[in-house]
Amino acid sequence: MAGRMPSVSLSAVDSRTGEGIPAVVFSSTVASGWYADSSGHLTLDLGPGTYHLNFRLIGYRGRSTELVLTPGARCAMLVPMVRDTVQLKPVGLRGSLTRA
Repeated sequence: MAGRMPSVSLSAVDSRTGEGIPAVVFSSTVASGWYADSSGHLTLDLGPGTYHLNFRLIGYRGRSTELVLTPGARCAMLVPMVRDTVQLKPVGLRGSLTRA
């Protein structure tokens, strides 16, 4: 099917649980971004070429990958995302209450 646009089906999942996560996907190649749905699924119809895809979500380490698409190609990509926790320093709060 040489006339078809390449189609890519992406699934972003938590690397520990396998559950889908709504990651943000963007490509520095075409300066575009997309959102995976709440199950982590996203389908893109892109022209043939090489794409640099970046996957991001707060609480997870970012992932980057290169994707090469040929005319009429159809591919599926599973993207396991690793949780990343940040340890914050304790914060002290002081205040006073005044009643009107």
